[in-house]
This record gives sequence, C-alpha cells and structure tokens, in this order.
Amino acid sequence: MKKTKFKENEIGRIPEGWEIIKGVVGRKMELIISLFGKETGISKEDIEETIIKPDKKENSTLEYKEIRLLDMNQKKLKDKQIGDQIVKPLVGFINKLIDGNGLLILGIKEKNHSPIGISPIGENLIKNEEQLRAIITSNIASVPHSRNFPKLTIIKVPVNENKNIFLVEIKREDGYCVYYSQISKCAYLRRNDETLILSPAETIELVAKKNFPRVFIDFEKITETENEIIFETAFKNEGLEPGRYIVCSIRFFYNDNLNINLEGQNIRDISNINLDSKKAYQIDVGYPPGSSFIYPQQRSVFGKLRISPKKDFGLISIGVRINEDKGFTTQNLIILNKNGVASVLKFNYQFVPYLMIK
Repeated sequence: MKKTKFKENEIGRIPEGWEIIKGVVGRKMELIISLFGKETGISKEDIEETIIKPDKKENSTLEYKEIRLLDMNQKKLKDKQIGDQIVKPLVGFINKLIDGNGLLILGIKEKNHSPIGISPIGENLIKNEEQLRAIITSNIASVPHSRNFPKLTIIKVPVNENKNIFLVEIKREDGYCVYYSQISKCAYLRRNDETLILSPAETIELVAKKNFPRVFIDFEKITETENEIIFETAFKNEGLEPGRYIVCSIRFFYNDNLNINLEGQNIRDISNINLDSKKAYQIDVGYPPGSSFIYPQQRSVFGKLRISPKKDFGLISIGVRINEDKGFTTQNLIILNKNGVASVLKFNYQFVPYLMIK
C-alpha cells in the first residue's frame, strides 16, 4: 500500500501534544516543552532563569553536562572523549524500562547534581546540531538491532560568539531492545540521577525483560468504490515472542450518517455493552487449536472493515486495546477522508507488560 504523507494543515484537528512525522502521528518533544514552556526561540536568558536554580536537580529524565577534555591534541582521542560524555547518558535514558526518554543539556556546570552555572561549548568542539546528531547516531547501537533509531531533538542555544549550549531530548521508538555505546561497547541504565554501567549479566537480564510480543492492528485499504471503502484488517507482531491468548477490543467513533461493519472470523459485536462508542467489537485469537498464535514478523488477516457511504465522512477515530499473555497494547488510529481519498493515520502504539503496572 502506498503511504501518504500529510502536512498538519491537511488533516484537520490532531490531538494536543501530537505531530505528524512521515504520515505517522507521534508525540512532540515533551521534556523541553515542559521545562521551558516552548520548543523554539529558547535563549541564554531562558536557560539562566529556568535551569540555574538549586531545585532543578538532575533526575531520571534530566542531566547536565560540562564537556571536559583531557587531551585536545589528538583528533581521534578528542572525538572519543566528546562522544563518550554525550552518548553514555543518552543510552542510559533510552534503556529505562518504563518511559525511555530524557533530556541532556550540554554546557551546564553542576555540583552534587545541581546546576551552578553556564559553561558553553566552543564551536571548535561541537559546531552545530548536525555535527552533534552525527556523533550520537553513529555511536548508539542496540541488541537486537532496532529498526527505528530513537527520536532525537537537538536545539542550539547561542551564548556568545562561537560558543553554545545544546538541548538534546531523546525518546526511544523501540522499547524491545537494549542500547549500548559503540565507543565503550557497554550498556548503561539511568537510575534516579545516575547513569550506571551494566555488567554483561545485567545486560542479558535486561534483554530478557524486554523480550515481549508487540501485537497491533493494521488496516490496509483494498477496495474503494463510489459508495463504499473496504479495509483489510490484520494483526501484526513486531516483537520477539508470539502473541498468545489475545482478547482485542476495537471501538469506533464517527458521524451518525455512516455505516461501519467489521466482519470476519472470531469477531463479536459488543456495541450493546460499549455505550461510549458508536460501534465496538471483540476479537479472540491465539487460542490453539481454534486459532493460531500471532507469530513475529507475520501479518495475520482476521477480517474486513466496510465503510459506507464513502462521500465526505470526515474522520473516523478508532481505539484499540489488545490484552495478551504478557501484557497489553493500546493503539489509536484515524481514518481520514480528504478530497475523496481515504487514508489511515497511525498513532504510535504502546505495549505495557503486566509486570510494569503499578
């Protein structure tokens, strides 16, 4: 299926705090906005007024770093020192089990985890955002290999001539692998206000903890006539474990003039007990011998979604919850009809292991 790219002004209302990235709806930079109240136009004065305070201590999602070099003469050694100071805390952030995000502020002096002043970075060390991004992306790897590099937002804050502060917000896109530094060949984990190195045994244990299924629903348009649109519906598993004993609920929210029907095997209409939505269905799969597990890297078709009439239905909002053997997945989608062409916007889905529910 051809993927359609959208601009924000082309798709109507997107929920607050989300943005369109290559046709996929994802979270905006959360930590920078929560700290400064904005995502652009951040100045040296904003840093001083917001950051340089005794109560702005480092924590599980925030670290300050003053770049210090022991040897400036050898380029290879200089690059290694710079990379290690930057990559280590970022790897620690994205290896956290729950949220996998963090904000590293480069160019801040700290003492006992509290910021005490500005120490801007000379452009002879880090010239711009592009150079910093290259340092980060070339020195972070994962086991198993991740198809999606963590989302990286870098903002340069000029301080004076040829010296800057950099805000680096990172958020993992793939929570099912363990990241490590290509420089030290070690994995790290953020705990409270410290970034700890993991032993080989701890790294293996962390990989095992992240070994889960990643089952979600995929909609693919297969037919579009004058009066009806039909989507093929399927389970996909991007995890490393089969999806077992799945109970999936799908809720649809749409205008009164539409008819929506989901038909196929193991599908039950539960609209009469889900009164907050227009239509609701339950799908039970992964119960051998009646239905097979949802195996990794496979697409398991289970039905068809029929929408009529086609003309100008606007937005259809879809909420999905998938409960399975080791945890549950929440997923939100929008089917958008723009200028007579129907497309699916995919919100990022999230799997939560039962062991991590507080």
